[in-house]
Amino acid sequence: MPCYGSIHRSWDYPQVDGFVYPDIAQHIPPVFEATKIGGICPRKDEEYHDTEGYFCSLSSLDNEISQPFPFLNVPEAISWEEWQRSHPLMIGDVGLINLFLNHDGSIRWTFHR
Repeated sequence: MPCYGSIHRSWDYPQVDGFVYPDIAQHIPPVFEATKIGGICPRKDEEYHDTEGYFCSLSSLDNEISQPFPFLNVPEAISWEEWQRSHPLMIGDVGLINLFLNHDGSIRWTFHR
């Protein structure tokens, strides 16, 4: 199935306790739990108890489709029928996969749901 994405530059703020911009938007977390390459690992790796070698995350889509801008550069809300027809990426029950690069070049991963 075809997959699409948009390049969107963002920053992680792991030192922030709470939300990054509470005066502007109440729900901007300091570390994004989203599909991304690089940055700070959004969840601690329970199996290895560290996040060394964090490479990227692949996240299920769980957008607020009834609100404006459900996706970057999509100003209008999306109907439930359109959302279902688009076959949004769903890993388990709105899961997240983190990938890590080990020193020997091998890859380890964690799955969160």
